[in-house]
Amino acid sequence: MASVGVRLVQGQLVIPNAMLTNLDALKKALLETPEVLDYIVKEDSRLASAIFAEGTDKLAEYLFEKMNRMENATKEEKEKDATVARTKYDARKKYPDLQREKERRSRLIVTVRVNGYPIKALIDTGAELSIATTKMIAQCHLESAVDSAYKGKVCGMGAQAIIGKVHSCKMQLGRTEFPLSLYIVEHQMSSPFLLGLDMLWRHAAIVDLRARVLRFGPEVAALELQQMRVTDRLCLPDSSEDVVAGSETDERNLPCTICRVRFDSRKALAEHERSAEHKRKVDEIVQRHKPKCVPAPAAGDGEPRKAPTGSDGEGD
Repeated sequence: MASVGVRLVQGQLVIPNAMLTNLDALKKALLETPEVLDYIVKEDSRLASAIFAEGTDKLAEYLFEKMNRMENATKEEKEKDATVARTKYDARKKYPDLQREKERRSRLIVTVRVNGYPIKALIDTGAELSIATTKMIAQCHLESAVDSAYKGKVCGMGAQAIIGKVHSCKMQLGRTEFPLSLYIVEHQMSSPFLLGLDMLWRHAAIVDLRARVLRFGPEVAALELQQMRVTDRLCLPDSSEDVVAGSETDERNLPCTICRVRFDSRKALAEHERSAEHKRKVDEIVQRHKPKCVPAPAAGDGEPRKAPTGSDGEGD
């Protein structure tokens, strides 16, 4: 392998400079190095296609884009790429039978009315604030309610500047109106309205995934499970167990937070979650937190109810 020149170092393909000017020799070297070729086929389908294609045009295009991206990448981006490559490489060494599958990522959506206009709200229990984009503000005709003197920054997977705030407007869910404050960002997110913990906590919301409903104050609204994107994941063949590469304790000491017991593998935990005892305890928790019945509105009463007293009407 050393005599060929191409090699893998912590999951990253290392190519001698001399071979970059002779792509035919590079292609031949890759095809004649089984360890490297096998890893490329499993982890980089585009490079594999370029290697097996006629001629070297696709290989040249791939290498040009790769080198151009590396030249323009920041130090943090280079470190992230190196970490991802090393993690996948370690996973391959630890679990040689790993296969790559498609995994769908989903998100929870509930339909509400903001200022009288229907909006699909993304439920985000990891967000401290409820956030709207400028696009949604325009759609709901709330431009005049935006306090542009209010500035700040929201941080999560990234950081965005807050360009204003709507201190108070009306959000209707079912037949009940709730006071809502919104922090405004200019960047267009995957959903124009993010319903955060400030509202979920204030109205004692319960995201019931088993029944696929959102219990919000006196209302119970249907949740829409929306497919967001398709991503790759590594898994063992004929197994439901995900693999987190590089960890020696991935499959140990896994808790069931409902029954307060622990298991030594994901498979054992999954079997427990399908058991009658586990389902019975889940039902008990759901019943315990089920909201009290709200009297149906009188016939002809088309006016929305207001949120029960005791809800904090302030947005802050």
